[in-house]
Amino acid sequence: MNREPLRYFVHRQKTCARAQHAPAMGICQWFHFEDHRLENAVRWLRDLGVTYIRTGISWADSRRPDAQEWFDLQMLALEPFRVTATFCFTPKSEGVKPHHTSPPRDVRPFAEFCAAQVRRYG
Repeated sequence: MNREPLRYFVHRQKTCARAQHAPAMGICQWFHFEDHRLENAVRWLRDLGVTYIRTGISWADSRRPDAQEWFDLQMLALEPFRVTATFCFTPKSEGVKPHHTSPPRDVRPFAEFCAAQVRRYG
């Protein structure tokens, strides 16, 4: 007898039982560029009853090919939640030092990036 469906059902019941507390709880979840876990994570967060999520949109990643398409996919997947976006990570070419945690040499390009994303995702 295959017990896997039974295990899943029992696990699902326990998950739903815990979900009663989740609407008041927020989750901070960073999704890496083209993160293959996005769809599964969204499913779990919904199953848990999470309503608030904080995630990041990387200025450094915005320089990658197809970055805006990834940001669109990520934000579309997160539409069921109240989202707070964090803008972070400096492209190496823009930093005081060539590192993603470096402050930018000029804050205006970062501010423009942030403003464009806020206009896009509101």
